[in-house]
Amino acid sequence: MTAPAPTTSWPAPASAACGTSCRPCAPTTTPSSTASPCRIPAAPRADSRAKSTTTCPNAPSRSPTPSAWRSPFPPQATGNQAHASATSYRDTYGHLDVPADYKSPDGFALGEWIGHQRTRHTIGRLSPEHRSALDSLGMVWLPLADDFPRMLDHARAWAAQHGHLAPPHDATHGGHRVGRWIAECRRKAKAGTLAPAQAQALTDIDPWWNPPFTVTWRRFYAYAKAHVEQHGNDHVPNAYKTPDGVPLGQWISRQRNQFHTLHSAQAQLLLAIHLGPYAESVYDGPRGAGHDREFRQYLRAAVAYLTREGHLKVPIRHVEILWNDRPVRLGTWIHKIRKAPGELTEEQRQALERVHMVWDPKLGVRKTPRAAKARATRRA
Repeated sequence: MTAPAPTTSWPAPASAACGTSCRPCAPTTTPSSTASPCRIPAAPRADSRAKSTTTCPNAPSRSPTPSAWRSPFPPQATGNQAHASATSYRDTYGHLDVPADYKSPDGFALGEWIGHQRTRHTIGRLSPEHRSALDSLGMVWLPLADDFPRMLDHARAWAAQHGHLAPPHDATHGGHRVGRWIAECRRKAKAGTLAPAQAQALTDIDPWWNPPFTVTWRRFYAYAKAHVEQHGNDHVPNAYKTPDGVPLGQWISRQRNQFHTLHSAQAQLLLAIHLGPYAESVYDGPRGAGHDREFRQYLRAAVAYLTREGHLKVPIRHVEILWNDRPVRLGTWIHKIRKAPGELTEEQRQALERVHMVWDPKLGVRKTPRAAKARATRRA
C-alpha cells in the first residue's frame, strides 16, 4: 500500500517546466519516446567524460558560474524547506524581519531568500499564493526607512531574554547586531546627538543602558541579580562560576571589598539585591583595645542592617542580632554618636561614612554634624 504524499505549506507552482524562466519544450518527434520533455538524449561523444544528456534546447545558454559567485542556498533547498526555515525563525523571534546576511542553523541563507521574495513581490513576479503564505508568517515586505523603532524592538527582545540592555559589542538577536547598535546609541548620547525621545525609549527598557560606570560592570551585576533572586544572598564562594563560566564569586567578593570606592549608583544597585560591604574592608583601625572592639561590634551590626534594609536610618529602639546570636543595641548607639561624634576617632567616623551613615535623620544627609553646622554658618 502506497503512503499518501505529505502536504506542504508552501504552494506548489501552477505548471511544471524545466525552470522558472524556461518556456514549455516543443514536443519530441518520436511519440514513443519515454524521455522527459525537458531532457533529450545527447549524441554519443568520443570523450568518455561527456554527459549523456543535454539541457532543454529552449533554455537560454549560460556561461559557467565561478564557484565564488554561486548561490549560498543549499543545493537541496526547496520552497518547502525555505518556508520551514522562515517559520522556525518566526517562531523563535516573533517576526520575520530577517537581516540580509542571516543564515539559519542548518546553513540556509534565509536572509537572502527573504530578500529575493521581496524583489519578486516588487516586480510582480510573486504569486498570490506565495505572498499569502509569507503574509501568514508576518512578512515585512518593506523594511522601515527609520531604523530606530525597528532596532528598538530587537533590543527590547534581547533585554527581555538577558535581563539587561548592556549587550557585548558582537551580540545579535535574530541576526540583528543589537550590541553594535546599542554602542552607537551610547556614543550619540555622549555626543548629545541622541534624540531625547529615543534616549527615553531605551531608558524605559533598562534605566542603566548608558550607565555612569562600565558596561561590563552592568553585565556582571545582571548575573549577580539573577543569582540572588534564584539562590538568595547567602555567602557566594570566591571560586563560584555560573554555568556558562562567569567568575561571579570573584566579582561579588571584589565589590564587597571595594564597596566604599564604588560609584553611588553602583552601591545602591548592590544594596538593592542585599549585597553590602565587608565590615573589615571599611575599617582598618587598631586592634585589641576595648574601645576598638566595641566599635567593631557596632560596625558589624551597622553593616548587617545596611545590607538588609539598604540604609542606615536605624530606629532608636532597634536591636540587631549578629551571626553569633549576640544582640547589639544598634539604635541606641547610633542615636548616641549622632549627638557626640567627637567620641569617635577620625578613622571610625570615616568607616561609618563608608557604610552610608546618616548623621542627621531629619535631613537624611550623610554629612557629619560639624560639617553641616559649618555650612549653615557660611550661609548665614
